[in-house]
Amino acid sequence: MKEKTRVDQIWTVAAASLRDACGNELLAREWKLSYVELCKNQARKGRIEQLPPKESARTLLHALGRGHALIKQAIEWDTPLIGKSESKTTKDRTRGILWRYVMAYCGWDCCTNSIGIQQATQEQLLTHTKPLPAPKLTISQIKEISDWIPDGLETDEEQPEIVDGQWINSFLGIRKQYKEFPSWLLGKESSLSDIAILALLRNVVAHGSLSPTKAEAWGLVDVYVEGVSVVEQLLENLLSELTIEPR
Repeated sequence: MKEKTRVDQIWTVAAASLRDACGNELLAREWKLSYVELCKNQARKGRIEQLPPKESARTLLHALGRGHALIKQAIEWDTPLIGKSESKTTKDRTRGILWRYVMAYCGWDCCTNSIGIQQATQEQLLTHTKPLPAPKLTISQIKEISDWIPDGLETDEEQPEIVDGQWINSFLGIRKQYKEFPSWLLGKESSLSDIAILALLRNVVAHGSLSPTKAEAWGLVDVYVEGVSVVEQLLENLLSELTIEPR
């Protein structure tokens, strides 16, 4: 039997307290106040603030429980492989790594969306987390990526698939708020936050835009591996901030 990780230990305490809070008005109020304090800098009120205390505790229990389960399964997927061939290939391993990350991020998304944790608060939770590294690119990988970002190309209105002159964004179906992704990919200065990058990494795989071949060619495989650890730390930080000890 595997030893419990720190995030599992924190969740065990949080879940016990939340189950108690579902039937205890005073404890439910403490949980709600903890949530309000965490989200005090958000532009809009979170969902929990608008619910009665016991219902807010129940919502937190279900949302955080679903999110924790997905992240836990991703962490415990020790040898991710997806493919039909009997002898598993490098592409099968890479495909497994990409979808392992999607599973982990979907767990995080389940937590944040279900209880209304907005980007500003997510950035706050990321403060004490090891930053997500940009790809460590070889010369050939840099050339491969650069070939997708032609210099001086203007957006052509007759070719709307070209976003700000960057074919790589068009290929991946990247929205304009993520248009600096190629700069981040090449290790250049970018205004994209780690939270935005985490979301984008999930989107391009879940929407079928990023193949295992391109993930390898663009040096993203290790980023996806490390991304699971970042998501795990985010959940740990969220639970640590919210948890009220059971009575």
